[in-house]
Amino acid sequence: MTASVEVIAGILARSNDRIEWVAARSAAVVPVEMHTRGAVAVVVDAALTHCPLAWSIPATGPDQLLDDAVGMPGFTSSVRAAVGDHALDWDTPVLAAAWAHLAEVIAVRRWLPRPMNEAILELDQALAATQAGDCDALTRLLPMADTTLDDLVDYCRSDNRPSAVTERVVELLKATSTPERPSQYLAAIASLTIGNAVADETLIHALAQWGGYDADHQRSNIALHAGETQTTSTASDADLLGYAAIDPILVPARVFEWRGADVPELRLARTSDPDRVTLTARLAAHCDPFSEEAENLLAFATDAHSGHLISVSPMTVMNDLSALTAAMSCQGHPPANLRFGVTSADTLVDTTRTDLTGRTLVRADRLMLQAWAAVRHAATILQLAAPDPVALATAEYAATALRQQARSDASAANYALRVLARDMDHADPRLVHLDARSDAIREFVNRKLTAPVSSVDALTLAELLPPQSADTAL
Repeated sequence: MTASVEVIAGILARSNDRIEWVAARSAAVVPVEMHTRGAVAVVVDAALTHCPLAWSIPATGPDQLLDDAVGMPGFTSSVRAAVGDHALDWDTPVLAAAWAHLAEVIAVRRWLPRPMNEAILELDQALAATQAGDCDALTRLLPMADTTLDDLVDYCRSDNRPSAVTERVVELLKATSTPERPSQYLAAIASLTIGNAVADETLIHALAQWGGYDADHQRSNIALHAGETQTTSTASDADLLGYAAIDPILVPARVFEWRGADVPELRLARTSDPDRVTLTARLAAHCDPFSEEAENLLAFATDAHSGHLISVSPMTVMNDLSALTAAMSCQGHPPANLRFGVTSADTLVDTTRTDLTGRTLVRADRLMLQAWAAVRHAATILQLAAPDPVALATAEYAATALRQQARSDASAANYALRVLARDMDHADPRLVHLDARSDAIREFVNRKLTAPVSSVDALTLAELLPPQSADTAL
């Protein structure tokens, strides 16, 4: 490897029929895993997708599985030639731009809490996969995406549409054409005038509000956290037991309403049966209550100290379709001695983090997801406003506030981790992971929050568009 290639230190080893590499670093936000048809698995940080945290490949097979991923011909062969019976130090290059962007889209689709257009997100991922070498990814989706693409063309032809959106739509439409199947949208591309598009100030303002920039939104967050506002529930205030925050690693993003990292989603209430507790969580505005993601959710209760599972119950849709609810058995335990949560049915129950250490890690994850979301929304606002000097001035002010929020959230997450580490025994093996996480958070701040506010990250098309309405694809 040449000195001009950015590399990351780690350990290379053979495990059964695979070769695995693990970096000597951690994720600042959350780890994101992506798989390819060649059985390559790559793990990155949602906030730094060009920097791999781990990868693995089959011990035998094609000799160029990782070559495109890192942009280095012969890299896969050199890995296989180097690995033996013992682990060794190995520096891995950062991912090529197309692969890093694919990981970024996967991260946004799985983790970003902002309401978004799910159909556009699917197109985003198909386009990114195509650009990363999966030539059929987009064409496989086209038969189901014609209506969405038509709506995108109409959206860009309408007045006052941001040029950043039009540019991305043109890129998407061009990618739908193959020699075997010329795209019906090629003719439409010429009608989309990029240069004359202007900023959509309504969307800019809405995004700024969602990101926490709007003071009224912040006050409503505080009111909810203080218990002055409640989610939809059949229980009265007199029955209220408290609130609980959902662990983001257990539930897909954008299923439940997100009002901030410190605003719990679950409302806990007494029932007429002293051994039962009702959990209620409000659904996100555009979440289909009968979607697979929503129907696949379970409520659970664990012991507050040990984290051991006490009971599990399926969540059901409330009559007004605005929330999910579950009636939990306490199995003879006082509710105050239990911790409650929600998980997807396909998530292992032993991953629940409900003891003191686990709850601290959950809070750190929620804060870092909020910080990452704020950074991306700052970039979104700037891109939407770019052609319009007046809108850009407003956007830069909003983006600065969002980045300040991100810095504050990252600082709070790191503080929580350091307090947790301080109270642990010096021989506790988890200290190594906490130190690595703290280092990663500091790297996140240095890379994402010290650059000028005018610097803009790559974004998905879904982030540049309003959330899906009930009537149309856009």
